[in-house]
Amino acid sequence: MLNFFRKKPEPEKPKKRVYVRNYNAGKTDLLTQGWATQPMPFNQAIQNNLQAMRARSREQSANNDYVRKFIKTVKSNVIGPKGITLQVDVRNRNNSRDPLASQAIEEAWRDWSRKKHCDVAGLVSFVDMQRLLMASMVTDGEFLCKKIRGNSAGKYGYQLQALDPELLDVTYNEDLPNGNYIYMSIEYNSNGKPVAYHLLDRSYDSNVNAEFKRKRIRVSAEEIIHIFIPENVQQRRGVPWTASALNRLKNVNGYEHAAVVNARVGASKMGFFVRGEESGEYTGEEQEDGSIVTDADPGSFEILPDGYDFRQFNPDYPHAQYADFMKACLRGAASGLGVSYNTLANDLEGVNFSSIRAGVLEDRELWKELQEFVIDSFLIDVYEDWLRMALLTSNIRVKGQSLNITRFDAYNAPRFMPRRWAWVDPLKDSKANESLIGMSAASVSEVIRDRGRDPEQVFNEIARDNELMEQYGIYKKEVASDGLEEDSE
Repeated sequence: MLNFFRKKPEPEKPKKRVYVRNYNAGKTDLLTQGWATQPMPFNQAIQNNLQAMRARSREQSANNDYVRKFIKTVKSNVIGPKGITLQVDVRNRNNSRDPLASQAIEEAWRDWSRKKHCDVAGLVSFVDMQRLLMASMVTDGEFLCKKIRGNSAGKYGYQLQALDPELLDVTYNEDLPNGNYIYMSIEYNSNGKPVAYHLLDRSYDSNVNAEFKRKRIRVSAEEIIHIFIPENVQQRRGVPWTASALNRLKNVNGYEHAAVVNARVGASKMGFFVRGEESGEYTGEEQEDGSIVTDADPGSFEILPDGYDFRQFNPDYPHAQYADFMKACLRGAASGLGVSYNTLANDLEGVNFSSIRAGVLEDRELWKELQEFVIDSFLIDVYEDWLRMALLTSNIRVKGQSLNITRFDAYNAPRFMPRRWAWVDPLKDSKANESLIGMSAASVSEVIRDRGRDPEQVFNEIARDNELMEQYGIYKKEVASDGLEEDSE
């Protein structure tokens, strides 16, 4: 019997679609074979490669003209001819200015900055030490300095000793019983804060490659200045600024050398003597192995023996693509170093005012960023330590009286002024500054500081000049409202 009341089958539910988001950079195919797919911890990569990168960076800084140019450019633009100067603004308890104390501190700082006071070896001034800092950052990626305090540290009781970053052995790692750990020769507590530095004793260790001979000296972190620009979270050591550009710069150097060799070969008379079937005996000069030798004199020709032929070897190199190839390589290297191609290659061919201004502006933003890095990471730290020791040794005086260390917080008011740059057309800039001051969008002091000068020093110079001009009966020319010049008494 047929079941007419059979339940109808339920309709099938539509299948749920699964959407998968893929990134092309994460795919593995023929074009990405050999490309890393597992990220390596940043510090492990530094530990594995720092010695090789540093050795190659130092070698290129000695032999590659473009690397040397970059180092000089960094030192010149970040530090400048006079270094990063100090201006102090001491305030009294009622917030009034104390110009005498400010001037006394600035004069003592300038005196300490001389090489016989600031450097423990008496070899470099403080400005030169700032330049060494920048050179070390380029080639080594970090700067290492030791603070020397006490009676043996010169007149002010405070001196600096620049150290080779290689004294921090990148291969030295150890877990300590007190819970601290040593990683790449730096001792950290459980919170990851540096508490000590284990420096190689080079006076003991004459052969740095002999592990069993190595002796290390533990120095408290309070006595060490170790600075670098971190590029990753929890980075422990610095990386040479030339790291990404090293291969390209090395290849440029080798390519240029090969081009010169080929050009010299192409400019010489070179070729091969080919012996025919019915050749006679060669009576010219021969080497010990029997190969034929001939000299190349300008405007001279030789008669070959019967049966001999000469096949010329003339390498057509360097060819027309040489300049374009060099520019392409240097543009890539300049990008890795963070500067414009024109700055690195010293090439101003084909540039106009607008393009060079755009490149210079971008470079100057980098210099300003590095200047702030030097101030925050080095100068403020050094100034605070120096000020404390200079006050304790009574080396800062006003009218014969030493400044009291109880007012340390009031005296610890530094303002470091890095160098600034003039434009090719300073008239337009001065007009723009005048307009900003007229609209109250900028102050005169701000404009002076942008030029790398101390406003108070400039105002004092103007006052002295006016007083001296009045003393000699010289009157300034002032412009009246109608545009006519009139003498001012």
